[in-house]
Parts: sequence; C-alpha cells; structure tokens
Amino acid sequence: MENVIQHNVFSLFLTRSGWKKIQSTNEGVDIYIEPNEIDPLEIYMPNKNITRYNEIINDAIRTLSFSLNRKENELKNQIIGFDKDNHNYRIKTNDPESVPITIVHEILSATRCMIKEASYLELAKEYHALCPKDRKIRKSPSEESKKYLSSCKFTHTWRGSFGVTVQAPLLMPSIGLSENIPDTLGRKSTKLILNGIKLINAAVKTKSHNYILDNIKQDREFLIFNNFPELQENLKSNSIEYSIETSPLIMIDKNKYNESKININNTSLRYIERAIDELKKNDNELTIELVGFPEKIKSEKKYLLNGLDGDRRVTVKGVSRDIDYASLTMSLSLEDYKKAIKAQEIPRDVKVKCKVKKKNKGWDVVEVYSFELL
Repeated sequence: MENVIQHNVFSLFLTRSGWKKIQSTNEGVDIYIEPNEIDPLEIYMPNKNITRYNEIINDAIRTLSFSLNRKENELKNQIIGFDKDNHNYRIKTNDPESVPITIVHEILSATRCMIKEASYLELAKEYHALCPKDRKIRKSPSEESKKYLSSCKFTHTWRGSFGVTVQAPLLMPSIGLSENIPDTLGRKSTKLILNGIKLINAAVKTKSHNYILDNIKQDREFLIFNNFPELQENLKSNSIEYSIETSPLIMIDKNKYNESKININNTSLRYIERAIDELKKNDNELTIELVGFPEKIKSEKKYLLNGLDGDRRVTVKGVSRDIDYASLTMSLSLEDYKKAIKAQEIPRDVKVKCKVKKKNKGWDVVEVYSFELL
C-alpha cells in the first residue's frame, strides 16, 4: 500500500467514526479504542513517519475493516476520499450482465447539472453579501461554480456491479484536527440537495407533487433536479437507488437531514417533472430582487434634473437568487435615477425589486417597484 493515508487524516477519520484516543506509553504511537463497551478492538497507529509506517497502517486498516465489516479496498478509498461527499447510484436492472450505457451517461449529466446549480446558488448567497469593493475582485458565482464542478470526480464504482459514484469535495482549506469545522461550499451544496431528496420522498409518500411546491423555500432551489426527468425513457424496466454518503469530516445534523436516499423510477420522476413544470410556468415573468452596482447610467440632459417624462436608463449588474442573468437595464424615475448617480459616486450597491420578463437571452425589466441605496 502506498503512503497515501496520512496520520492526521486517518486520526480524524477514526475520531469522527466514534473511536476514542487514549494515552500511549510510546511517544511514536497513538492508540484508538473501538466504540464498543463489551469487547472493544484497539488500533495502534504511528503519529509520525517511521520505518514500519506502511505496515502499521495496513494493520490498522485490517482491524478497522473487521470492525466495520467492510472490504479493505473499499475502506481505503473511503479514507482517501474522507474530505468528499459521495453521490452513489446503484442501477437496478433485470439483466444481470449489462445496463444501457445511456443510463450511466444521463446519470452523470443530471448529477453534473445538479451539483453545479447547487454550488451556484450557495456562491450567489455569499457574493450577494459582499461589499462592492470585494465583489469587484472576486470571480462571479457562475465562474466559481464551474471551477467547483471541475473538482468533482467520477470515481470507483460503489458496492458492486452497476454502481456509479461521483465525489464532491468539501473544499477544505486544509485538513486538521479541529472538531468544529464550519460548513464549506461542498457541504452547503450537499445540504441543498438533501433538502430536495426529502421533498421528493414526501411527494411520493403523499402521492402529490404539490408537497414539493408547498414546502420549497425558493423555487430555484428545487430546480437543481431539472435534468432528472431525462432519465425517464431509460427507466421503463430499470430503477436507480440514489444516496448521498456525507463525509464525517464535517458533522451534519442527522435529525434535520435524516433522509439521504431516494428510489429514482418512473413514479418518482413524474412527481419531480410535475413540480418542475409548475415552477417553470412563471419563468417567463416573475418578480425578483437584485443587489448590485449601477455600472451604466444614460439619460438625455433635459431629463436629468427635472421631472419631465423621459428615458433615464440604468444598468445594474449584480446577483439575484431567482435568475441566472443578473445584469438588468431599467428605466427609472427622477428620484431613483439620482440614487443611481449617488451609488456610482460613493460607490455603493443598490437593491432593486422589479418584475422581469424572459427574452431570448437574459431578461427585460417590465416594471421597477423599488430602488434603494445599500
């Protein structure tokens, strides 16, 4: 076994799995006790590189695999991927020897879109909270979500034949021994997906897609599952068990996120599809809030400092939780136009509440309800 499992990673893996560290008389060795009060196993592990490092680590892996009733290679992969959340798919089929390649392709495509969209929504929240100065030097949520997606990997098959695993990294700045690691981008994205799983299971149980519509916090959050209905054609005689295995590196509230598995078949996909169709009905026209900076200001001089009717146009580029294209050009009243000028002078962000209408590329502003300096 190559020296790829470092002591600090393995140590935190054990403590997160419930093993207790006890005092050792040997300075170079740590002792961990199995969380079993009757007849606990012990793991002896070097806390620094020594001549027999790999041999002792191998012994520790064997002991742990026996304790957890897991295959050694599977356990090694889990430890190496300790800072990642696993999206696991088990394809159930009547054919014991093969599955259509289109199923695997569509699983990966749907997962790609789901993870990218979830990370985008979380990044947009952070971007939204930045001051104008910090926002200018930071990449857009769209760019950062693409970068995050590139760090997700299609990895070893999961628990036997016809298994697909996609690893989504937590994106830790470094792996240490801290017991209270705050949620990272990866974990926030996973939580968003887990919320969706809970809604889908409840919709199937209540036999109504309305459960999803009645319980979502924001429309866009459920649209992370937008590509899942594409699986329907290939699931006429197959089904997929989809589950998320969260990394114990960052603890998660098991009571709040108590559902991490769904059965994807034609029944569950119908509820997903109906909910998405309802959510998209209002996509052509909706009311949004946009926070951003007024980059462009344009007005005929005669309309600038008087109350005459005229076109005072301002382009605000920023972030909205409801639409992708967050650069909107709008006509403003004299009072709001002066606010835009002031925002450029200071500089400061503005918050706009408006009704927008979908066009071929981007959105048109139909009506501005409020324009405020932040």
